[in-house]
Amino acid sequence: MLTLLIMSRAQDSSAFIVEENDPPSRQAILRAALKLFVENGYEQTTIRAIADEAGYTNPALFKFFKNKEALGIHVFERTYRELMLVLESVLRHDGPLQEAIPKWADAFVKLLAERLHAVLFVHDHLALFWPRVAKKFGGQSLFTLMTQWICRGRDSGRIGCDLPVSLQTAAVSGLFHQLAVMVHLGEIDRAALSTMSDKISVMLVNILQGAAQPQRR
Repeated sequence: MLTLLIMSRAQDSSAFIVEENDPPSRQAILRAALKLFVENGYEQTTIRAIADEAGYTNPALFKFFKNKEALGIHVFERTYRELMLVLESVLRHDGPLQEAIPKWADAFVKLLAERLHAVLFVHDHLALFWPRVAKKFGGQSLFTLMTQWICRGRDSGRIGCDLPVSLQTAAVSGLFHQLAVMVHLGEIDRAALSTMSDKISVMLVNILQGAAQPQRR
């Protein structure tokens, strides 16, 4: 698991993590938990640290969650649902790559601009929390949807078959994750993300179609 030790240089929206009728204390706790889980990692984050960040006491946290594990599972489920909400429709688009891939890129750039903590938390804690929430999603993960999309593309000839499906899925997912990390570390300016969609689209098309064969002399 990648543990990120410095804060993002831009504000991250966490409105999705709370519900409108949540008491202010619960809202503050959920926002603080997501922030610290991303910055320090779930294992290294203590209940006391979350309570201090939220501006409440430990008993206030235990009023809503019986322990850190229950809080972590809740935060993961909410963040994963947010990513599914944004990405599920584009992962069902079976048009030509030149139409489908820009939709992927635009959706992901929007996530990086507005939901960076959600992207980072899900990617960095997937192995820990997915087995605990999978049933709530019917076992249908983003990896499953991406793999299914790639398989349909290979069957129709839209996507190259030189590489195993698993490597293609890993390459696409890895690109997205690394972009998220670079934005978080300030190596990519979040304000400049909107200008990168076209370049990301080209990279994704190259990954999925396969590199062009060198011309024989």
